[in-house]
Formats: sequence, structure tokens, C-alpha cells
Amino acid sequence: PGLPGERAIVMAVRLLMMIFSGDGLPTRERVTELIAAVDAAGDSGRPYIALLQPMLTLFTDDSAAGLAAIAAARPHPDPWTDGMLLSLRAQIEENDGDAEGMMRDLTEATAVLRTVGERWSLSLALGSYADALTKRGRFDEATAALEESLRLTRELDPHDEPAFQQIWLAMMKARG
Repeated sequence: PGLPGERAIVMAVRLLMMIFSGDGLPTRERVTELIAAVDAAGDSGRPYIALLQPMLTLFTDDSAAGLAAIAAARPHPDPWTDGMLLSLRAQIEENDGDAEGMMRDLTEATAVLRTVGERWSLSLALGSYADALTKRGRFDEATAALEESLRLTRELDPHDEPAFQQIWLAMMKARG
């Protein structure tokens, strides 16, 4: 029932809500169901569908499939989706030990997402970018990226106090 693209999106949101509510990671069966739903959706033109296949590699550890899905979807006509695809590719590259690819894609992702103006995705990408900069000893740039990420997070929710990011920022400033 329902259109394949919408079904895949609803299933993905349901799994994310389970994770965020503390129910743990999805079972292998649920991930397999979602993979089938994403495959059935095909190239529906929905921006979220382009993101689901690479995101699923977080559960399947199939980097090749995630990278192939990103390559097939890029460049995406929707700039937000394209920026998120770059950010996802950077995460896969980090997991695979490709530090240069990660840095290249996070640099581009932050530039693309900054032009879109959507704060949540840019905040996430900036946090990862700060991590990549820190690993290169570029502490001043990492501090600036992390400060921007914190500012964006607070703009979205003034009551949110991302403790991990604040501790990380204090450590960065101490190194400086």
C-alpha cells in the first residue's frame, strides 16, 4: 500500500525514531525490509530516497554500495540533498580510512550547505569538518568550525547545550 518512495521514507523515519527513543539499533530484518523498500522506490525523484541507500551502509557496513549509490545520485539537482550526499560520502570515507576523501567532501559539503542556509545539516557537517581539521593539527580552523556548529545548534534550540561539543571546544582552545 502507498507509493514506494513514501513507504521507504516512512520506514526510515520509523527506524530513526526507534533508535532515538532508546530502543537500540534496528534488527537485521528491519534493515533488510528498508533496503527492499528503498530498492522498490528506485529513482523516485524524492530527495530523501537518494540519501537512504548511503545511510543504510551505517547498518550494513557495505561501503562499496554506499559509495556507488552516492555516485549514482550525484550531482543531485536539489542542493541540500547534494550537500548531504557529500557529507555522507565523507562519513563512509572516514570509516574506510580515506582521510583525504573525507576532507575533500566535507570541505565541499560545508560550502554547499552554507549556500542552502539550512542550519541542522550545516551544523552536522561542520562538526565532522572540525574533527577532520583537528586530526590535521589545524586547530584555529577547527575551533572556528566548531564554534559555528555550536551557534547553529543553539539557533535551532536555545535550550540545547551540546555538552560534548562544548568540552571539545574547550580542549581546542586549550591547545591553541
